[in-house]
Amino acid sequence: DVCSSDLTGTLISPHWILTAGHNFFSSEEQESPTPPTGITVLLGSDPNQPLSVHAVAELVFYPSWVEQDELMYSANDLCLVRLVEPIHSVEPAAINTSLDEPIGSVAWFCGFGDYSEREGQNPDALSKRHALHNVLDRKVDGIPSRSGGVEYLGGLLAFDFDAPDGTVNSLGDGLVNEDEALLGPGSSSAQALPFEGATVEGDSGGPLFVQINGVWTLAGVLSAGASDPIEDHRDSSYGDISIFIRVATHAEWILSVTGLR
Repeated sequence: DVCSSDLTGTLISPHWILTAGHNFFSSEEQESPTPPTGITVLLGSDPNQPLSVHAVAELVFYPSWVEQDELMYSANDLCLVRLVEPIHSVEPAAINTSLDEPIGSVAWFCGFGDYSEREGQNPDALSKRHALHNVLDRKVDGIPSRSGGVEYLGGLLAFDFDAPDGTVNSLGDGLVNEDEALLGPGSSSAQALPFEGATVEGDSGGPLFVQINGVWTLAGVLSAGASDPIEDHRDSSYGDISIFIRVATHAEWILSVTGLR
């Protein structure tokens, strides 16, 4: 995994990182994406002591992202980052090309979300990599976006953060807000996994790994969390719903741009 101060991405080939488009562009805050020259990639689990530091040559946004930058709502929140020099010291993640992600199976996520201002943490230090597991609760495809008169169809994956005592199960309760409705119908077990977790701010672009046919593959890229999934919700607490761009629905684009096909 790679970290760039306050975002997360995944190495998918020696020259390419897959992350979220909104990490570099927001129409509400700027007129154009961050230039590649302003980005530094830090490799390793501790960005304060990176294994290596890498320059970026190019950002390639999903074709409809800059025009329809709506986080998960257009299911197109993706960006490919091309490195100036390849990374050969770690094995790239395998891209999932199958729509057979098993609902109810255990999935793993990791990221560099910001814990630096939490009690007991150094506010001047970047957060180290953290990993968590959860149960895959939802998958959906066929979400449209358009660019230049062309329609693109994307998908989403999602899980919720269940309370250990079973009292909070946001994707299994009767409250379905706008964000949850985007994920389609389904159920969710109220039984939390040991050490189950949720994503935090700064994890955007991080990988969701799902096991398919015995192989762990990169199945999702973190885009956002659902707003107000339960009453009186606090961010990153029980009830959180993490929503990922579904890699398999965009695998053809990823493989074409990176030459991995």
